[in-house]
Amino acid sequence: MSIFVPFRALRPLQHYVREVAALPYDVLEWEEARKIGEGNPRSFLHIEKPEIDFPRDTEGNDPRIHATAKNNLERLVSGKILFQEGKDCFYVYGQRQEDHVQYGIVGL
Repeated sequence: MSIFVPFRALRPLQHYVREVAALPYDVLEWEEARKIGEGNPRSFLHIEKPEIDFPRDTEGNDPRIHATAKNNLERLVSGKILFQEGKDCFYVYGQRQEDHVQYGIVGL
C-alpha cells in the first residue's frame, strides 16, 4: 500500500513566481536553457540545470556543476526569493497546453 503525505516545500514568494518558474529539465536543450537563464539569475534553471552556468564543453560529471546548483539554491533561500512552508502541505497545480488543462497534487 502506498502512503502519500504532505511536506514543507521550498517555494517562491508570490512576487517572484514568474522569475523563478522554469520549464522542466528535460524539455530544454543546453543552449535554449542558457539563453533563458542568462538574463534571469532567479530562474530555477540555475538549480535544475546548473550546467548552463558553465561553458558548453564542461563535462557533465564535473563536481562544480552540483556545487553550483547547491550554491544557487542557497542564494535564492538566503535572498528571500524562496521560503520554506511553516507546516506540511499538499500542493495543487494546474497546467494548460492549448485546449488541454490538467490538475495534480504534489506530496511525498
